[in-house]
Amino acid sequence: MSVDAEGLVSVSNTRDVARMLDIVFVHGVGGSSHSTWSFSEGGKKFFWPLELGVDLPRCGVWTLGYPAGFTKRFGAPGMRIEKRAGNLSQKLTNAGLGDRPIVFICHSMGGLVVKHMLVDSQTHADPDRKHIASAVRGIVFCATPHRGSAYSSAASTLGKYFGTPQAHVEEMRRDEEPIGFLHEKFVEWHRKNPISIESYAENIGLKQRQFFFRLLTLPLVVSRTSADSGVQSATLKDVDEDHLTIVKPRSRDHDVYAGVFRFVKKVLAWEKSAAGPDGIENSAVSHLTAAQPDTAESLEATPRSVDLSIAQVGFRESDDVSILVNMLLVSDEPLALVNTIKDWKKKLANDVLTSASLRDAETLSLSELLSRPAARGRLLEWLAVLPFSAYMYYAPRQGIGPIPPEVLQSRLFVQPLVHRLSKKTEHISAIHTDADIAPELRLAAEDIERRFHRKPNYSITGPGSNYRRPALIELAQLISEIAADYLGPAKSDSAVIAFAHVRTRIRFAENVVTQIRHTRDNNPLT
Repeated sequence: MSVDAEGLVSVSNTRDVARMLDIVFVHGVGGSSHSTWSFSEGGKKFFWPLELGVDLPRCGVWTLGYPAGFTKRFGAPGMRIEKRAGNLSQKLTNAGLGDRPIVFICHSMGGLVVKHMLVDSQTHADPDRKHIASAVRGIVFCATPHRGSAYSSAASTLGKYFGTPQAHVEEMRRDEEPIGFLHEKFVEWHRKNPISIESYAENIGLKQRQFFFRLLTLPLVVSRTSADSGVQSATLKDVDEDHLTIVKPRSRDHDVYAGVFRFVKKVLAWEKSAAGPDGIENSAVSHLTAAQPDTAESLEATPRSVDLSIAQVGFRESDDVSILVNMLLVSDEPLALVNTIKDWKKKLANDVLTSASLRDAETLSLSELLSRPAARGRLLEWLAVLPFSAYMYYAPRQGIGPIPPEVLQSRLFVQPLVHRLSKKTEHISAIHTDADIAPELRLAAEDIERRFHRKPNYSITGPGSNYRRPALIELAQLISEIAADYLGPAKSDSAVIAFAHVRTRIRFAENVVTQIRHTRDNNPLT
């Protein structure tokens, strides 16, 4: 390949059916499939993708070319970043990629395109996105503006002189809400899919003769803060390059070339270990979406990352409720669930057919909405299809008399935490609750360490925490109240109907007094 071309372009080793991995280079604004990655000076030429293919003969190397002009006056019209992400997954799938692991090497906006593809794979029905996302094992971000770019902000400011910036440039303006939301969703996605990530930051400002807006002084196109992926396990490396030369290594000794080469080798080492001694997939690890290649723990099945929300309903002195309920709600897509709850409230408040009494729906808790006759039916129908799993532990008041308080505490509060925190297939990323569960957590941790010889890893989100999800606590509280009303000695017809809508979401329940257990699919609560 010697000229720029649009579409997915084969560079090296792509016809080798025995190749172990595919590497895809994705350029950014104003870039192209060849020139972005090519160094040429004084007769010396060095095309990074081609040379990497020589050094990694078991890897197929591809570059992607697509229209990504700066303004509507200069450059071919491009797509918004989200649409480009869908187009990327379509092109890769059409070319037969996705059946073996993929590593993306991204420059600038190219990294945002790949991030969008990954986070959208969780919510879009598009099978191409899901297919490609499941194959991704690593990403290299080169000067990617995770939090926006002053360059894009300048493009908007100077648009009246050089033409209106294209939509994808506008989206990358510094501190814009959409790019911040994408950043948050990607960090959340990575918590559940811990692939390997490496980032490189520019440290030299563009020279004026290279800079499109020559009259503007802009030391760095992407600041170091913005170039940081925000993923805790990822590394950020500084290099003596500007925004353009950072992806134009001059030789194999260049910091970025050598670093990316080592990065891909680590991913390859993991893939070889997963394949087994004869190249046959090891069934114990072959289902994994991704794993960190340089840790001993990565050779075991990676647990799925989940958030745990806890709500408790005490003995309410009334005629129809006399029960103690501890509800644990598990979600493997907590951010998506939070957004679903917020969107539902907003839709309810803005629906022209909604009663005027629900115009304040966005400010009400789910429990408060259940008490509103105008919202109750719609809320219950929505709960029936909401994606979460609940685990319930309850104690009827009339049966707890003979049980010592410490035993009741253990059965109702401590052991449920032991069950969740000791699961090897789950990693509790965060615990959300308004209850004071510190004593029970301490006892659960001691029990796990004594019985399983390991310390559980978890964090409780308090007020002000970036990961606190009040909406999840609301949901857990609502489910616990519905269950308490249903399990009371004199349940009403409305309580039976409400519980019928959430029963399939309750995967497990235990009466801690009788120690009778129920599961969703075997002996369900009736």
